[in-house]
Amino acid sequence: MGGYAKVTIKDVATKVGVSVATVSLVISGSPKVAAKTRRKVLTAIDELQYIPNQNAASLRKQNRDVFAALIPDLNNPFYLSIVRGLKDRCSRQGIVLHISETRHDYDIEKAELHFLRGVQTSGYVFIGTVLDDDLIDSLTHCRVVTIDKVYGQKDRYPQILFNNAACMEQAVTYLVSQGCRDIWYITPPIWTHSQQERLRGYQQAMHQAQLPYSEKVCISYDSQMNMMEAGYIQMKQILANHQPDAVIAASDLYAIGVMRAAREQNLKMPEELSIVGFDNTLYGQYSHPPLTTFSLPLKRMGEMAYELLTQDSSHSAGKMYVTADFIIRDSVRQ
Repeated sequence: MGGYAKVTIKDVATKVGVSVATVSLVISGSPKVAAKTRRKVLTAIDELQYIPNQNAASLRKQNRDVFAALIPDLNNPFYLSIVRGLKDRCSRQGIVLHISETRHDYDIEKAELHFLRGVQTSGYVFIGTVLDDDLIDSLTHCRVVTIDKVYGQKDRYPQILFNNAACMEQAVTYLVSQGCRDIWYITPPIWTHSQQERLRGYQQAMHQAQLPYSEKVCISYDSQMNMMEAGYIQMKQILANHQPDAVIAASDLYAIGVMRAAREQNLKMPEELSIVGFDNTLYGQYSHPPLTTFSLPLKRMGEMAYELLTQDSSHSAGKMYVTADFIIRDSVRQ
């Protein structure tokens, strides 16, 4: 650790060309720093091998366990609900939980791991991250749990996964049973395991129903906008040339945006357009009409991650699946 002490927070700020305050915000995990700046700061921390020694020393002096949760997006209620379950259990036991937003950026995740090693993190939860197996394997003598991420072909760590493909198959099958034939799918970029599985489930179900689908998968980018706005813009683009009779959205937030675009075109829901979301957020429960969606035990999954981190997780290594419930509301034909 002696080598790290020679590098100061001012050195990091100078290398990046930002203020010391900005570096401090990045270290504390503040969402106030732009993703591009955050990436540069974390890269500089990694290159300079800077460790925020005051923070690390404080945690060591307290002799407290430190866990870390790495998630792609602090604005996504899907990830936040999982983290809430983990954080509640950590707080009860006096365990420090460091939450890192990585924006699906490999360099940010790598730099975060360097920082977290400096505070002697003893347990990691990777939620929908893009880290490869080699980086995770480098976390020797640490407990690791992954959620919504398949850890290669090996079962070294516990992996909490969802029945995503089955959910999408159920959604398509239900819409077909209600007379829908022109079923589109709006999804963010296919970065996580759940998104891969949802796309696979949609494609398989459409194939089995002998319905065309190759032109009906729409990738909606939300990196510079919120997910509701992304769904709105994507649906407006679809409606400029076509009028589907059903849309499945990879999240409730996308679905809310879809609803707004449909309403502006005076489409009746669900008579002319059925809409299915995913995650069962409060937005969907109070939308008009109330949104048909899938409900996952997200908070419970965070609690499961805590339990796996605080026991001998080698006995629980491998894939564990949780089941989502299909909640049918007024946004689909019945």
